[in-house]
Amino acid sequence: MGQLKGDLAEKIQGIVSIDAQGDLTLQSGSKITLNVGGNFVVLHAGGIDIKGAAINLNSGGSPGDLLAPATPAILLAAASEGSMFVAHCPMKEKEKQA
Repeated sequence: MGQLKGDLAEKIQGIVSIDAQGDLTLQSGSKITLNVGGNFVVLHAGGIDIKGAAINLNSGGSPGDLLAPATPAILLAAASEGSMFVAHCPMKEKEKQA
């Protein structure tokens, strides 16, 4: 397991999908916030805060779909253009060191 000291912030200009074939655990020492528009769910030591224009409990709504991973053709096209398609590219690191 990796460990990061300090803060981590990511801004994604698209969709983020996580597909865990086993358990998925989010753990925080203070709180976890889900925020969409003016609606939010906050889990904290004192309880759970929910604010929403409408709250449907056991009625309405549906789960979202997972985004499919990029196909090899898309990855090959990006590679042939020379554009980076990973956050950390070992090849770029080697070029910088040379």
